[in-house]
Amino acid sequence: MNRHWLTAAVVVAGWVGASATGTAATTPPGGSANPGTVVTDLPASAATVNVVPVSLADYRIEVPAEIPAGPTRFVATNVGREEHHMTLVRLAEGQTFAALIADLVADPVVALGKYELVPGPQSVGPGGTQAIDVDLQPGAYVALCVIPDAAGVPHAAKGMITQFTVTGSPAAATAVPDGPAIHLEEYRFVADPGLTTGRVVRVENVGGASHEIAFYRVDDGATVDQVIAAMLNPAGAPALPRGTPSGGVTAMSPKHAAGLVLTLRPGAYVAVCFLPTSDKSDHLHKGMLASVTVAADGALTLEMVPTGAATSAPGDTTPGGSTPMAPMPVGTGPTMHT
Repeated sequence: MNRHWLTAAVVVAGWVGASATGTAATTPPGGSANPGTVVTDLPASAATVNVVPVSLADYRIEVPAEIPAGPTRFVATNVGREEHHMTLVRLAEGQTFAALIADLVADPVVALGKYELVPGPQSVGPGGTQAIDVDLQPGAYVALCVIPDAAGVPHAAKGMITQFTVTGSPAAATAVPDGPAIHLEEYRFVADPGLTTGRVVRVENVGGASHEIAFYRVDDGATVDQVIAAMLNPAGAPALPRGTPSGGVTAMSPKHAAGLVLTLRPGAYVAVCFLPTSDKSDHLHKGMLASVTVAADGALTLEMVPTGAATSAPGDTTPGGSTPMAPMPVGTGPTMHT
């Protein structure tokens, strides 16, 4: 669960030398509903939205090789046994897949500021589904999962990375709703009054650095404090409950927004941003951690959790400071799944 983006060791040669092209998404087999979240046929804001199925497996992302630009709903279903997400990177003119990987290996914090991060489905547990509404701009995209396995190896390094192309011209309509929203900034979440589940909720990055939001349900018999303690110190609290992945929105660059199909069931949750900072810390330990309660009527309340960390001005996207990833021996790279 505690991913710290790509600060674990990866195999660079295996990534850059392998083929990474999008494939037509297949209809995933049925699975049990995610205990924390379910997806309903909630309407998007745009009158016409292109629905794109995404299959997340151990360790493979299946998404169409070409997607038309404009209002889009990604519906990601996890057919694997581990938590997954789909982080999206839009490559600007002159940027390449190989350069992206090299930059992530050299310094992931710098890469977070150098590349455009587009919102994607977040924290999808085994058998679960999460839908995200976004306005896709034309261009080349990289989709990857940076959540690590039990050994700390990001899923992308095991093959969970691919590319696709967004074609055509963007439509004038938008898939992202107005209304009550969850705002992401340094280093906190701010929920507008009147926020409820059972709707498409606007999630927007109003800060100066990239941010994400991931929800984890506090399981029966566990407490919010236990899940928070496990997040803040995963190595020192291995026996504590970690919470059930319950959706959210992956890392997005400043001024980006998405429509989150939010259907959290009544209960207690924790919301967190795991992105790294240039001082070898992360947004979680800077204070981007919240206790969330969903009432029986769907009303959602969000309260920030004091972590004792400094809340200095954003330095997350400036060079220097973060721990680079050490490449593993050549020849042991992952097999790309396309």
